[in-house]
Amino acid sequence: MPKYNIEVPLSGSIFFFNVEAPSQGEAIDLCRGKLAHEEQKRPLWSKTMISEQTPQPPKPQQERKPRGAKPVIDWAKWDKVIGEWPDNKIAKQAGCSATAVRKRRISLGRAAVISKPRVKWSQWDNQLGKTYDSKLAEKIGCDSSTVTDRRLSLGIPAYFIRKIDWSKWDKRLGTEPDSDLARKIGCDTSSVRNRRIKLERGN
Repeated sequence: MPKYNIEVPLSGSIFFFNVEAPSQGEAIDLCRGKLAHEEQKRPLWSKTMISEQTPQPPKPQQERKPRGAKPVIDWAKWDKVIGEWPDNKIAKQAGCSATAVRKRRISLGRAAVISKPRVKWSQWDNQLGKTYDSKLAEKIGCDSSTVTDRRLSLGIPAYFIRKIDWSKWDKRLGTEPDSDLARKIGCDTSSVRNRRIKLERGN
């Protein structure tokens, strides 16, 4: 007796059977009868396995933000610090880009904050008060207010040119090196040299 491979659709599934029957039509009837009498049983497998699975409710679709959506910024909260804080610091806290902060700052007519360089004062503290703050600031590469603030924090008085009573020293100008005389007077060498040249004394 011939064997037939039969596919029987039922309840959204397709069941496969390999049965012996005189004809294909009888093989199909045999398979349908078997399914009808054995409703509690399931075939070994099916194409979709829908009948073997418990129907699951559809998953709710997550709402996706459109690409390129810009965050809404409450500028009333940040306007008071724009121009006082660096743009990137405000951007980080506000949750936006530094470009957005920059555009807002420009619209408010405010200048950008220039961050001050970090100074290694251990290299410069011994020069505070020994020259003008502005000159020392040029050497360090910062503004003079930074040097002034540091000097005041250490209680060091500002540098000033001492008024020299030259009547005590004029007779010695040109008799010894300018640097030696400047050390005795307590001034810089240039002050002695300028005074000597003014009085046309020898070197």
